[in-house]
Amino acid sequence: MSLTIVDTSVQSSLNPPLQGRVKRYHPDVHIGEVAKRAGVSVKTIRYYERIGVLDEPRRLASGYRDYESDVVERLRFIRASQSSGLRLGEIRGIVALRDRNESPCAHVLALLIRRGEEIDQQTVDLRRARDTIDHLVARAQGLETRDCTPSSVCHLITTTTELTNPVVKDARRE
Repeated sequence: MSLTIVDTSVQSSLNPPLQGRVKRYHPDVHIGEVAKRAGVSVKTIRYYERIGVLDEPRRLASGYRDYESDVVERLRFIRASQSSGLRLGEIRGIVALRDRNESPCAHVLALLIRRGEEIDQQTVDLRRARDTIDHLVARAQGLETRDCTPSSVCHLITTTTELTNPVVKDARRE
């Protein structure tokens, strides 16, 4: 039987003790892990913090963000709210209510109803725009390119179309 002697001074220089210089991260609070669990990018998290939709977390002495455990659920709520048609400004108001320990549900219901009405109006406007396009395409098929004059820019679209279609008139004002 042989005895092996290990020089502990060599061993300790290869594996220095973990002291002060090494940064330790808890996987639940690291921004990359938070982003992965919530299904968003790190850039998105930083943007949400900057615009006030997500509270900025406290910073560790190292400057790294230290997230609370509920941040993933908050991020999922923000994404679900956006998927429901709510805008970030509206979502900021919703989370502000919750952060003041107020139930935001009545406010959310009002926002959803209003957003539904906006979508209904956009649908009407899009149908009108589609009708106008169909009319112009049908009209254009009977026109000759050589008949287009420089003063009209393109005779396929006439000023009478702008006057008779509110969607075209609204778009022209923007």
